[in-house]
Amino acid sequence: AAKLAGILIEGDNAPDFLVAIGIGVNCASHPAATAFPATDLAAAGAIVTPGQAFAALAAAMPRRLAQWRRGGRGRCKKEAKTQQGKMRGEKT
Repeated sequence: AAKLAGILIEGDNAPDFLVAIGIGVNCASHPAATAFPATDLAAAGAIVTPGQAFAALAAAMPRRLAQWRRGGRGRCKKEAKTQQGKMRGEKT
């Protein structure tokens, strides 16, 4: 398996404690010289622009946050697995 996306968390404590959390998705290219294998959406056959990827993530975020509030990480994982099965044409 190769890395397609990552989470970045940075913090600073001067003058106040601040944290920035972000994600990155390799849409059209990926670094070649990495400690672990990397890939991108285009290499996987999904041709999307960064704007299209952002729009899809932004649209899904409220639904995922609602899942988290309903039952935490376990429920999110279960619902994500069900959705992945539907995308593959599996019966649920």
